[in-house]
Amino acid sequence: MCKNSVPRTRDGLGLPAARDAEIEELRKQRDAALAASQRTEADLTALRNINQRLMVENTELLEAAPEQREVTPSRA
Repeated sequence: MCKNSVPRTRDGLGLPAARDAEIEELRKQRDAALAASQRTEADLTALRNINQRLMVENTELLEAAPEQREVTPSRA
């Protein structure tokens, strides 16, 4: 074997067999990070929906507030 040649692995890609475990670990970490990112995105979407509903509700309450003040008798 030439000193510049890389030992071939069982899959024929030319990476040493020791790297297979390292690559698998990196794939697991990547998959875990992707899953966490997707959960976070879902949580943010839910929070945006809640925020929008609260904004609508608050707007309705603020619009109703002047009407309630007009109905309430003033203290003289």
